[in-house]
Amino acid sequence: MQSDPSAARTAMRMLAIFSLSGLLISRVALILHEFVGHGALALAFGGEITDYHLFLFGGGWIDFRNPGFALWQRLSIALGGIALQLLLAGLTLLIARRRAEGSLSRFFWLGCTAALAVQALSYLADGTNYGYGDGRLLFRLLGRDRVWVVAPSSLLLVGLLLPLARAISRTAAGW
Repeated sequence: MQSDPSAARTAMRMLAIFSLSGLLISRVALILHEFVGHGALALAFGGEITDYHLFLFGGGWIDFRNPGFALWQRLSIALGGIALQLLLAGLTLLIARRRAEGSLSRFFWLGCTAALAVQALSYLADGTNYGYGDGRLLFRLLGRDRVWVVAPSSLLLVGLLLPLARAISRTAAGW
């Protein structure tokens, strides 16, 4: 049985675009997540950035001096990166919706939306549940009650993934 060369080309094109959008948006999002989501808030509240660490194919973190932040400020700084990523996911979804149905551009922007939303919500749920990263403070504050953050963020993640997957598959269906 022979394979259809046009189907193989389409699959490779989809893989390349989806990989490019994921890699590109994840690196841009990392910088914005750390320096705007965390760093800008820390500076706005009177903190001072002392160091940062960014990794090409991983995450990163920003270190700052805390001049006695109030709890609400610490929570804002801790969750600022995730909040910014969710805002960017909404923005990329709006951009995607303004692109022609079935276009490469729409596929790219839907890929960006998926990458931003999946990373932000899974990071919130996992970090809060297991006590690492941006969810560490919520883990400490909420203890066993962290389920009230973990469950809704996990459900929201699944609830966003299903329509996103449908939109992505509809976009690629005409190729």
